[in-house]
Amino acid sequence: MYKILIVEDERDAREGLAELIRQHDISIEVDVCKDGLEGYQTALRMLPDIVISDIRMPGCDGLSMAEKLQCRNFRGKILLLTGYADFTYAQQAIRYGVTDYILKPIIPEEFLSLLQRYLQEAAREKLVNEKKDPHMSYLFSEADDEALGYRISHMQYTECFFAVLYMSGTSKLPEEMEKTLLKERDLYLSYLPDKQYRGICIGFRDHAVNHMAIARLNALLKDFENVICVYTIQSLQTVDSIKAVWDRLQEAVIWSITYTSRFINYTPAMEHTGGPDQEDEYIQSKLRKLQCQHSYGEYKELLIRHMEEMRKRHEHPRTIRMTAVSGLLKKGSKRRYFLAVERLSRAKTFTEITDCIREYFQEDPNDSMDQYSRFVRQAISEMNEHYAEQISLNSVAEKLKITPQYLSKIFMKETSATFVNYLTALRIEKAKLLLKNTNQKINLICQQVGYPDAKYFCTLFKKETGVTPNQYRSSQV
Repeated sequence: MYKILIVEDERDAREGLAELIRQHDISIEVDVCKDGLEGYQTALRMLPDIVISDIRMPGCDGLSMAEKLQCRNFRGKILLLTGYADFTYAQQAIRYGVTDYILKPIIPEEFLSLLQRYLQEAAREKLVNEKKDPHMSYLFSEADDEALGYRISHMQYTECFFAVLYMSGTSKLPEEMEKTLLKERDLYLSYLPDKQYRGICIGFRDHAVNHMAIARLNALLKDFENVICVYTIQSLQTVDSIKAVWDRLQEAVIWSITYTSRFINYTPAMEHTGGPDQEDEYIQSKLRKLQCQHSYGEYKELLIRHMEEMRKRHEHPRTIRMTAVSGLLKKGSKRRYFLAVERLSRAKTFTEITDCIREYFQEDPNDSMDQYSRFVRQAISEMNEHYAEQISLNSVAEKLKITPQYLSKIFMKETSATFVNYLTALRIEKAKLLLKNTNQKINLICQQVGYPDAKYFCTLFKKETGVTPNQYRSSQV
């Protein structure tokens, strides 16, 4: 989690800037101070990744604060807010370790773009500082690519084994796997911009490829079922950019949908996008018949068996994935359907596809409400359909043309829960699915489940589950 400190003597300006950052990413911890002295003391205690400070403030101004922080070896970045394009300030700022200027008035899009760039730099520097192992690196920019390329060429390798590891459903490489990899001689492990991937490079000298090292990696994969590896062996003379090699391997990870092995040798044929699917009329006819019969369990199993047959025929993975998307019936709420489609469109493994389909075809709350009276069924249907909107007991009762008191009474009697508690539980469950299955930011997720106030959503989520949204997401890794 990133930490940002805002130092500004104008209350509206500092609170507005803080709110802009929180809306951009709710996971960022933001604190505010009203002058340079308070900012200096808070920065030493808080150790923020970035300090954003006005230059001109009563008492201790932004430059004086930066000078004091430099004397205390402060490692965070300092961005100064100014409406004064004064060269004198720029000269002093350089001496005091200031990273950049932000001109007033602030343009939100430009400010957030600049902020994101420095947050990425802070993340990279943390990795460098925390990962002391020289065989652990990062690849977030062209400069990183050049540095890693120089290091590898300096080792006088003639060939390299390049691989990308994809962690299905998580953004963390298993710690035991990482430790084992880093014990391997001439192996470099790199963080890539997408957290679900890691890059591997193993160097070989004198044109002697160490196949035992490659075999050890293959054997290691057997202990970690959620990790996929796509690899290639190349002469270093043909490699202009390590990043480009890893980008190509990342694109090829989708072929794990077609292959049963989780250790996949990259071939140029994997660059083909695939042609249109030739529909199996017999299968399509059976699926339509099961749909008309509302035999959703049989429909699900037939769809999965059909994709398994496509996989055995080594059809293009995008064709298999599109078959899954097109075979997904619009069953239940629209939101539930579109969430499943989004999840399928990102799937990189056959297991991710089948898990999504099986979860989607599990019994929908709308399909099992025969136990309830007509009004309660309609109220639950309204909640399932419109939970992302600002619905209430009064609005639903009005739609059903009954009094709120009567709806509240029969709802409590039949479900053993109040209307509000039932709606809250539904929204929290929907939020859990989004936290588990997407990488969306918290401030977007809360809006999708009916809570426009992210702070209130986080408080309510912790009250209902005992953990914060970020803690819940981490626990699913």
